[in-house]
Amino acid sequence: MRAYSKQLSEKHKSLTIEYQCNVNEEDYAAFESKKELLLKISEVENQAISVYDMHNKNYLFYHTKFNQELDNMLDGWLNKLSPFFFNNLLHPNDISFVHEAQVTTFDFLNNQPPQGRKDYKMVLDLTLAHPKGYFYRVVLQSIILELDKDGNIWLLMNIIDMISKDISYSPPQSQLINTKTGKQIALCNAETGNSALLTKREIEILKLLAQGLESKDIAQKLFISLNTVNNHRQKIIYKTGSENSGQALLYAKRIGLI
Repeated sequence: MRAYSKQLSEKHKSLTIEYQCNVNEEDYAAFESKKELLLKISEVENQAISVYDMHNKNYLFYHTKFNQELDNMLDGWLNKLSPFFFNNLLHPNDISFVHEAQVTTFDFLNNQPPQGRKDYKMVLDLTLAHPKGYFYRVVLQSIILELDKDGNIWLLMNIIDMISKDISYSPPQSQLINTKTGKQIALCNAETGNSALLTKREIEILKLLAQGLESKDIAQKLFISLNTVNNHRQKIIYKTGSENSGQALLYAKRIGLI
């Protein structure tokens, strides 16, 4: 894992401690009216959904349907209302990686016109370390829910999806996804030799797998050989850090690729 530089530390401190937004009481009152809708959304999937206030450095909303063991772990830290609670859940190897991904994402978004900033979401593939010694592989999606009056990021909606439990540790990955175009932008993937970015062909094959097609059917549909399809499937499994195609499909659905 790359060294956690002093410059990165200072940038992350600026985001998590010194960052301010141009908002007022009316803005907070407007958000209150959206909580009921967020609650309904969070009831649909087995997810943990939170809304983080970049201005006041606290959580305005949190709900989860995860199993009770993970609920206890998340709730215990969230009750402390600390902007650093997520660090306490992460595998220690992932902490500096997450900070770098956050800083890189904010740098990228600040170079975009304000009206286009909400078109992107940051996706992190991470490991949560349970105090009892086992792991959860999760996908964290961070989406801009609201900008302030100056077009700066104010409210972040974070969605955590569990991919698997009782797994061995796997290096983290990150990317930005344009939710309108589907374009993927690599951020700071761990130095493991693989890329989190799937090619257009790999995504196409994933979509066909999601429809229930077998490899031979996909080969006929795309006018490629069976061997080529199977090679793509192996690359998909490798790039997504999955154990099989089913887990790769779950991962792709959770990050919005299919």
